[in-house]
Amino acid sequence: MVVEDFLRFKVFHVLRELEKGPLIARVLGKRIGANGSNVFRYVEKLEFYGLVETYFEREYPYRKIVKITRKGRRFLEKLRELDRVLKRGW
Repeated sequence: MVVEDFLRFKVFHVLRELEKGPLIARVLGKRIGANGSNVFRYVEKLEFYGLVETYFEREYPYRKIVKITRKGRRFLEKLRELDRVLKRGW
């Protein structure tokens, strides 16, 4: 199930960090407390769903940059709405 996939990893934290601006994948991992292989799996899954996009720096082609998409911003807002509802109670 898609929802279960998203709940298994730190979607909210990843998107919230990327909302501030694009990040090198390694830096993103440090900010969310994930090791390198985990952050790449998170990014790969988010990219599959169209919530982020990635590209490599020209000067340093080994640096993968991760950027939130418009769809990712909308999804993040939905997560925030859900969080507010759950905090208030049903």
